[in-house]
Amino acid sequence: RLAAAFGMRVIAHDPLLPTGPLPGPAERVETLPDLLRQSEVLSLHLPLEPATRGLIGAAELALLPKGAILVHTARGGIVDQDALLAALDSGHLSWAGVDVFAKEPLEAENPFRSHPRVVATPHLAANTPRGATGMACGAAESIIAVLAGRLPALEGAVVVPGGLPAELAPAV
Repeated sequence: RLAAAFGMRVIAHDPLLPTGPLPGPAERVETLPDLLRQSEVLSLHLPLEPATRGLIGAAELALLPKGAILVHTARGGIVDQDALLAALDSGHLSWAGVDVFAKEPLEAENPFRSHPRVVATPHLAANTPRGATGMACGAAESIIAVLAGRLPALEGAVVVPGGLPAELAPAV
C-alpha cells in the first residue's frame, strides 16, 4: 500500500502462495525472471533456505532493467554479494540498500561500507518501535506456549523437536 501511494506499480512473485488474487494492490507475476524484467525497484522478502541461497546472482541481476534499485532486507546469502557489486560498478544497477550480509557483522574493509551507490545498514530493518514490540511479545507468547507443551504462538515459528543439536546450542 505504501509503494502504491507513491504511484508505484506493485508486482510480486511467490511460488508458495496459492493461486488467486494477492492481498492489497499487488499483482501476481508467475515466474522470477518475469518479475525481475519488470522491476525498477526489487525488494526481497524471503527466508534463507537451500532453495533460496544464491537465488539472486549475476544472471538474475542482469534481468533487471538498467538503472534498477535493489532493496535487500531478507537474509544474507540470498544475494550474491560479488555479483551485486559488479552490477553496481558497471552501472547496470543504480543503487542498493542492503541490511543483511552473508557474513555479519560487516568487516571494516568490506566494499559495501564505502560504495558510493550503497546504503548499508547493520541488520536493523525490523528495528522500529512496532517491530520491537511485536518481536518481544511474539517471543514471550511462544515461550509460554512451549513451556505449556503447545506449539509456539507465532505461525511459522521454527520448532526443533528434542532441542538443538549440541553443536548449535548456545554454551551454558
